[in-house]
Amino acid sequence: MKPHTSSHAAERSSPDGGAAHNTTRREFLERTAAFAGTALLSAHLLAAAESPRVRTAVASDWPEVHLVRVNPQASHVDGPEERWNKSGDNIVPVVEQLQAMHAKGRGVIGMKLVGNGDFQNPADRERAVRFAMARPEIAAVVVGFKSAKEIDEAIQRIDRALAAG
Repeated sequence: MKPHTSSHAAERSSPDGGAAHNTTRREFLERTAAFAGTALLSAHLLAAAESPRVRTAVASDWPEVHLVRVNPQASHVDGPEERWNKSGDNIVPVVEQLQAMHAKGRGVIGMKLVGNGDFQNPADRERAVRFAMARPEIAAVVVGFKSAKEIDEAIQRIDRALAAG
């Protein structure tokens, strides 16, 4: 099943494997709620982009897990403009939303830790990984790689950050 993230009606498969339906966002949320905690749907994950949508996601009772772009350099993170690839300069609004998610008992998965691969300086990657590993709100991270060397480096950085506490 493909997640339905639009507020517009769209053709989607139903969670019970039935025929495609013209499903609104509200109908989709109601239908998937019946499957929460089962083998078909263990949690509602929401990847919202841009601060207005992140705030809406935090205010909603539906998501149980959030996928959030986060790094201390604020590169490729959510901001007031609806553009994911705009270089940021302020991580504070993202941290505020992380804290709100955590306060509601939500899981948080951090992503874009190394700024969408833009952090060419090893010190920037180290700073970003340490930042994410130190955030009590972040339960897990997703890091993209272009090579096996980058995988090894990320594992080493994460291990060092976790060992430092």
